[in-house]
Amino acid sequence: MSERPTLFTASWTTLYRADRAGALTVQPVRISHGKPRFWPYSADFLAAPELFIPRWMFGSDDREKNERAYRHQLHELGASQLATLFYGIGGRADGNALAFACFEADRAGCHRGWLARWWEQERGERMPDLALLTGVDGKAALVYNADDEPRHERGIVQLDVSRENHITLPFGAPDEAAEARR
Repeated sequence: MSERPTLFTASWTTLYRADRAGALTVQPVRISHGKPRFWPYSADFLAAPELFIPRWMFGSDDREKNERAYRHQLHELGASQLATLFYGIGGRADGNALAFACFEADRAGCHRGWLARWWEQERGERMPDLALLTGVDGKAALVYNADDEPRHERGIVQLDVSRENHITLPFGAPDEAAEARR
């Protein structure tokens, strides 16, 4: 079996912007029924149809009912079967971390957030949501906020606001001109 992949979630917009900035360091995995039309080669990304929401949820405003139904879907699949699925997808991702993607900007009330919370409850493993951080110099990195120890995954860095807003970026030491402006 391949190495256990690192798991994240992200919106399609975040991943698209990371790609445009040259900072896409994860393997997008589609958990949405549709593909982003604004990103032509997204059709080539890996998909996990087991994690799609049931179609009856489209247009439903009952988030509690939707979350219960989705969590039931995950429970029926089981954490062990999902782990096997994640290993399989990870084996086709060239060693990159996986980012389960859908269209919602905020995962708080969508199925990628439900997936992340369920996975942490079942397996004790966090699945942070990625954001794109772009500096004034135009350099960009995918980041996530976490309250555990810092970790680096091939260009993904941790933004940890619990430690005095310290940000670690993979771009090396600041240049002298930037130091002088401080």
